[in-house]
Amino acid sequence: MRKALEIVDMPDRRASLLVRFILQNHGKLSRGKRQAFAEIKDDELHRIEDAVWHTWEKGREKQDGKPQPRDAMGDPIP
Repeated sequence: MRKALEIVDMPDRRASLLVRFILQNHGKLSRGKRQAFAEIKDDELHRIEDAVWHTWEKGREKQDGKPQPRDAMGDPIP
């Protein structure tokens, strides 16, 4: 989530929701959910999607291929 906040300024809860939506759709915000984040420019959204998915994949590698759950800040949950 920190990466998303570095790209676009938004409240933590909203950024957390955006990250969840991106992860639910395997790294891309769905068209239906895109309307909820209309204030984010397309190029900003692509950067956020890339950052979120890269962080997720990196966490999976540390867990031997298993998805690693993360909290609202994007940090691994022990």
